[in-house]
Amino acid sequence: MINQPKDIPIFLKDHGITRVIAFSGGAISAPPGFGSDVKLAMENAAKIFEESVIQETLERLRPYTGKLGILTGGTKFGVPGTASKIAKSLGFRTIGIFPETGADKALGTDVLDLRVCVDIRGDFECSSPEEAAKFRSDWGDESAYFCKTLDSAVVFGGRAGTLVEVAHLLKMNERRKKYKQSPKFIVPIMASGGMGDIAPVLPADPDVRAWCLPSEVVRSGHIAAELLEEKMHLHDLLNDELKAAS
Repeated sequence: MINQPKDIPIFLKDHGITRVIAFSGGAISAPPGFGSDVKLAMENAAKIFEESVIQETLERLRPYTGKLGILTGGTKFGVPGTASKIAKSLGFRTIGIFPETGADKALGTDVLDLRVCVDIRGDFECSSPEEAAKFRSDWGDESAYFCKTLDSAVVFGGRAGTLVEVAHLLKMNERRKKYKQSPKFIVPIMASGGMGDIAPVLPADPDVRAWCLPSEVVRSGHIAAELLEEKMHLHDLLNDELKAAS
C-alpha cells in the first residue's frame, strides 16, 4: 500500500508514536580515481561502518520502541535501506518517504510500516503529457515532508539529497529558536563522508548551528544515541509509561 503525506499524523497517532528519529544519507560510493579492487575495498569498509553505527544507535534506543518511530528515505539502498531494515528487526515502527519517481525503488511493507509517496503533480494544472512529465515529483520534492515529520536526524554520509535535508532543517531551526521551540536536532557522523563530515560547517546562523548540532565530534552510534536521548528527552517517555502503568 502507498500512502500520502496527509496519512503521516494519523499513523503516528494510531501507533502512539510521539517522537520520530530520521536517518539521512545516501548510497555508498568510493571517490573516482581508484582501481576497482581498491574501490570495492573502500566501499565495503564504509558499508561496515554504516551498519555498525546504525545498529549501535538503534540498539541503544531500543527501550523506546513503543513511542519512537524511525524515518528514512524508504529506498532499498544505502542508509535508507540499512536503517529501515535494522529498525524493523529491532521492533521499531518504520516510515519511508520518497518521491513518485522513486516509488519503484522503495522498500516493501515487510520493512516499512508506512510507505509515503510524494506526488506534487496535483499542485499543477497541466494541459499536456509533456507538462505533466515536467512537473512529475522528483528526488528532493520529498525533503520538506521528511524534515517536517522528523524530530531529530542522524546524518551518515550523503551528498546533494542529504544536503537539501540538512539545509532545510537548519532553516526550520532558525524559526524554532526564535519562537523558543525545541530544535530539530541534527547528529552528523564524522568520518562517514559527504554531509556527515561537512554538516557542522555549512553556512548558517552560528547561534542556530550551535543550538541544533552537537558541540563534540560524533563518530559512534553509542554517542549519537546518548545525544538523542538527552536532546529529545527520551527518558521522559519511559517515565510517562511508568506513571500510566501505576
